[in-house]
Amino acid sequence: MSKFINSFKDGLQDIKFVIGDGKAVMLARPVVAAVILCFVIYSYTSVGKREISKQRSEISALRAQKEKMSGYQANKDRILQLEKFFPDIKDKNEWLVTQIIENFENNGLRYNFTGSQTEEPTENMLVTSMGLNFKTHYAGAVKLIMDFENSRNYTKVQEFIFAKDDREVGANMYSMKISSAFPKERSDAKKGGGNQ
Repeated sequence: MSKFINSFKDGLQDIKFVIGDGKAVMLARPVVAAVILCFVIYSYTSVGKREISKQRSEISALRAQKEKMSGYQANKDRILQLEKFFPDIKDKNEWLVTQIIENFENNGLRYNFTGSQTEEPTENMLVTSMGLNFKTHYAGAVKLIMDFENSRNYTKVQEFIFAKDDREVGANMYSMKISSAFPKERSDAKKGGGNQ
């Protein structure tokens, strides 16, 4: 370090000597060249810093986009997995009725529909519902509800009301509404596939 300081002092002495000798014009070219060189280096590093900053922000944006895409792909895969549990919308008029009939027959119960099938559209789904009445004992009603709720295909008990039947010991009168949902458009259908 002391060598540098000594060299710097010697350089300053030489500059004083040249100026004192009246030949300051000789120093103009190296000083101007040094100033220009400093300006070029500063500009280059400044542009480089801006470019590096720009590249870093682009990398950051690409990383964020990658994270969003991986989340999107995971959600899309989950939707494809869930869609197979929803019935096709083309069967909406008879599918829910068929599920109700099959469940009641499997449980050995009789029923009466209380009206026609209702439809309630949402943005992506069409929800259909059927109301019905039936009579059975408590354990039979619980098993029937479990069959609807635990079905591989999407069927849900939306309403459930019961009242004691005074004419038959242990039996109750039940009123329930069964619903299902149909995707308006399937993701796998866009690829030319279909849910079988």
